[in-house]
Amino acid sequence: MRLKGKSVVLTGATGAIGSATAKRFLSEGANIVLVGRSEDKLRSLSDSLNHSKAITTCVAEALDEVAVKQSLDCCIDTFGSLDVVFANAGTEGAVRPIDTYSAEEFNHTLNVNVTGVWLYLKYSLPLMKEQKKGSFIAVASGAGVVGFPGLGPYAASKHAVIGLVKTACLENAATGIRINSLAPGPIDNRMMQSLAEQ
Repeated sequence: MRLKGKSVVLTGATGAIGSATAKRFLSEGANIVLVGRSEDKLRSLSDSLNHSKAITTCVAEALDEVAVKQSLDCCIDTFGSLDVVFANAGTEGAVRPIDTYSAEEFNHTLNVNVTGVWLYLKYSLPLMKEQKKGSFIAVASGAGVVGFPGLGPYAASKHAVIGLVKTACLENAATGIRINSLAPGPIDNRMMQSLAEQ
């Protein structure tokens, strides 16, 4: 119960990483705001976790600045604090050579994966500074450490997430806030299936 009494905002909650993380956080005693794009999927996940008092849901797009702020406010209003943000929402985008993407396709992957993380940093950091504590965790990827043929926009976006996190660490080193990124390798989930099919 290492997270007993702690409150977490978890984005991309209905995916494989999000749902597994939610289960683990709950097993450690946390309260969770599950954030995702689909109200039906969020409700289904919440029901399957069977911790009704420790869970609330919030429908939000990663790029919707108002919804991002609302999900953080929801955590404080419901559970009394914001202790952890687990920024997990993302997209793999299309798989093909760099010179075949349209600008719209390239920018969409960068916007979802980078701007989405930045918006959660933008709005959670002031709240955590006020508390003088907190933990921000951004899910990057092994593709944020090395290149992957056919995944130019995705790899670029995950490298950017890691750079954003490193910068946020330096800017907030004296605040009591911990800021980290994770770089998971291949996981048997919807994203990997999409990449394999493409």
